[in-house]
Amino acid sequence: AIAATHEVEDGEESPSTINFRRRNEDETTQYITRCRSLRANPNSLLVQKLEQDAYAMMDASVISFRDNYLGARGLLCALDIIDKNQIFQQLDLRGNGLESRSIVKLVHVLTNH
Repeated sequence: AIAATHEVEDGEESPSTINFRRRNEDETTQYITRCRSLRANPNSLLVQKLEQDAYAMMDASVISFRDNYLGARGLLCALDIIDKNQIFQQLDLRGNGLESRSIVKLVHVLTNH
C-alpha cells in the first residue's frame, strides 16, 4: 500500500506521509547498516527502491532482484527484506552471482515462512 502525500493548509506534510517516508528511511538505513556489517557494498538499485517505496517491497507477491548482481554478500544483506515480506509467492534471483553459502542462508529464511 502506498500512502498518498497530502498537504495540510500550513504546508506541512500529513502524518501518513511522514510515516511513509520514515518507514522508507528506516528500511533503507537497516539495509545499509547490514551491508556495512558484512563488509558489502549496498546495491544502489535496491537502495533506490527502498527509498522510493519500502512498503511495496515488503508487501509484494513477487520479489525480483533479477540481474541486479547482488553477489553472495549482497544477498545476505537483502535477507531481512525477504524475511519481512510474508506474502510473496515468487522470488527471482537470476543474474546475481550467488554462492552456496548465501543460498543456504536464503533457504533458512524461506523455511521460516
